[in-house]
Amino acid sequence: MSENDNNELERLRMNAENLSHCLHSLMSRIRDLETKNGEPPMKIRNNETDSSDCQVCSNETITTDEKSGLKKKIIVTERILTTKTFHSQPFNLSISNNLMNKLNDTSSEEIIYENKFPITCKNECLDNDNEKRIVKIPGNIAHKLDLEFVGGKYINKNDNFHLNTNINVGDVIEAIDNKQLTNRNQLLGYNDNLNLTVRSSNVGEGNTTFFKIMENTCCSNIGDICEVLDKNEDTFVVRNINNLNNIFTLPKSILHLNVSLITPFPRRTICLVGSKSVGKNSVKQLLLKQYEHLFSTVVPYTSRERKNGEIEGVHYNYVTKEELQKRIRNDDLFEFGEFEHELYGSSKSDVRRLIRSGKIVILDININGVKNLFNREFMPFVICIRAPPYQELFELHKKVYNTNKTDIEIKEIHNNSEKFYKDNKSNLFDITIVNRNHDLTVQRILLALDNLKNQSQWTPTSWIS
Repeated sequence: MSENDNNELERLRMNAENLSHCLHSLMSRIRDLETKNGEPPMKIRNNETDSSDCQVCSNETITTDEKSGLKKKIIVTERILTTKTFHSQPFNLSISNNLMNKLNDTSSEEIIYENKFPITCKNECLDNDNEKRIVKIPGNIAHKLDLEFVGGKYINKNDNFHLNTNINVGDVIEAIDNKQLTNRNQLLGYNDNLNLTVRSSNVGEGNTTFFKIMENTCCSNIGDICEVLDKNEDTFVVRNINNLNNIFTLPKSILHLNVSLITPFPRRTICLVGSKSVGKNSVKQLLLKQYEHLFSTVVPYTSRERKNGEIEGVHYNYVTKEELQKRIRNDDLFEFGEFEHELYGSSKSDVRRLIRSGKIVILDININGVKNLFNREFMPFVICIRAPPYQELFELHKKVYNTNKTDIEIKEIHNNSEKFYKDNKSNLFDITIVNRNHDLTVQRILLALDNLKNQSQWTPTSWIS
């Protein structure tokens, strides 16, 4: 090793030693301050195996003086020491553990499916392998069975036949005295008792239709999907698809929506509904910001003058009151209203334009607006954003969001959310999400949308007919 190298090495060692003293002094001062405040000294435990965090880089440059012809050699040596920095954030111990668990809960249990089983229909529901049973009936009444031949099976359509036997409407008659039923004439000409092999039909096995219950009854709840087994002038004979043995009669006047189970398909619009201050707009903005390649939204129209700081096409589209009134007459606005003698509204034409561009249109909308879009053209997926229970909402506003809302205002937000949910549940919700955390709510919405592409759905029949 040359003398120059030895000198350089000595200087580097001195620099490293000086840095070591500086680091030692800093750590000593930190410990002094921690002890002074009555806190135990911070200890950081390193479970990693020892390894070299030091890298040495050397750069050599040789230059020649033009006048004297002397050569000048410059060697720059860098020693890079990799260190780890820890940033600690105080934890607010006043937040309940229960709330923290729910804020961090990544499961989908907070999604309430209003169709009683997820928007989708699982195969095990449709392919129910019902147990067969033997029913004994007098041979002289067997001809009263009203059998419908569907898909190679004979299905009972006589609702009154179960009064004297154990055969219900919708039951499949498979065999007579252990002989497969292949012709209805096999039921004729008997006086002795017959042993019929019977089972309940699977969902959709017969020539049946389905509807979604839109109001509570003595036998069903809002959102139940029912299969119509028989009907007459005044009533439906139906069964709940989640309980095939639950067969009951409903008046034809009951509020219902005809639905069909169809193959997976994505929706064209996403409608976020809910009461004021439950986070609909925050969730919408997160979706638009994080997934701008998937989602878009419309800019509303107004007849008022533009205010300072507002941008045309960003905050509003500014038009005359006459133009907005013309759009209303032409049924172009899916929602509109008047405030301080000025009109506001959102256009169906804008929704159509965004759909044609390949985007899913996400809207923060009211119930009447949803009804105006509820057709095969716009195919909305309606998500109700609901506030959490009052105590959790109180903690969120006071200790997480740090809002200035009073206890009365927080209570009003909760009460309005519950009232909105109960008053409108019979309408058009597909799912309801309790919004405790905006980011998790976004993830749950994406999960629900992914299910739409992968699983069959109960969809209004008018959308596909």
